[in-house]
Amino acid sequence: MSPIKSAAAVLAAALFFPAASRAAEAPRKVEIVSVSGYEPSFAVTFAMPFEHLLKDTTAISVEGVESVPARFSGNAYSYRPAKAAPDAGGETAALENAEGFFVLSPSDPELLEAFLKTARAYPLLPPTFRRTARELVQGDARTFSIDSPRKAAKQERATLASVYHLKIDGRPVDAVFFLKVTGGLGRLATAVGELPPAPRVLVSRGTWGFRSEKTTLRGRALWEALEKMGVRVSAVGRGELRHWDEMTSYRKDHPDGVRFVAANLQSSGLPGKVVVERGGVRTAFIGVTRMSYAKYLGRGGLQGVALSSPLTAVRDLVRQAAQEIANRYAQQ
Repeated sequence: MSPIKSAAAVLAAALFFPAASRAAEAPRKVEIVSVSGYEPSFAVTFAMPFEHLLKDTTAISVEGVESVPARFSGNAYSYRPAKAAPDAGGETAALENAEGFFVLSPSDPELLEAFLKTARAYPLLPPTFRRTARELVQGDARTFSIDSPRKAAKQERATLASVYHLKIDGRPVDAVFFLKVTGGLGRLATAVGELPPAPRVLVSRGTWGFRSEKTTLRGRALWEALEKMGVRVSAVGRGELRHWDEMTSYRKDHPDGVRFVAANLQSSGLPGKVVVERGGVRTAFIGVTRMSYAKYLGRGGLQGVALSSPLTAVRDLVRQAAQEIANRYAQQ
């Protein structure tokens, strides 16, 4: 699941007009990309064909299965099981698909190839690829740095390692699944960084930093991170309302940063519309706040602020923006 979505659900309207144009010019285009936060998660189906393989292989016994906290930065994963199989480390092989990585400690090429064949035949699994890796051993701690063409944000984050403690003809081997985390700021930064060069505006639908979204950043620190990623416009949701004083401070110190719009948030000091220019195209964004968020008003800096009908607020601003377009063309 990608944190980049269509722009339609984020802001009430986006109206386009050339910053300076002649009638004969070809139409100019600007790309609007909407980003949002959602709870980080991971999938566990990568291990399902492996368990089928173990049941069908008499030479392998399962001594135990352990879920171990792991840390990762980019494609380097570190974990420390309760008792690791003896291993000297060094160059080894790995498998990768969209859900995670698979390694064996110590290496067992025969089992790895058998699992690759089984995984590729498994109907519910995304395509699985062979990779190379380097293993660093420090006591029971293990770090696998995996060579993958798929980029990952170099931001240290937490995930889970599923460790199968095996014996293969009496020899201890740990089969380890590192689960890829989707969602959160790290994934967003990676997805935005992979966008091809083009005139675009990044906008946010708001609601970042609410308790159901387990990002490590809140309030001002979050908006500063989004600004660095290139987000320029944001609607006002429950996350912004819950951190109103921090948002006020951020706006004061970052006048050219993320611009918050709320057409139906009366007496808030926020504009209902902002205009951003990219690639010779001026884009007007209108934001609205859900009426159900009125429960967050009436406290701290939100005293005296009220919500009005979003339909009425949008209608008035669309008319205003349309008139601005007409006036601009009349002057050309």
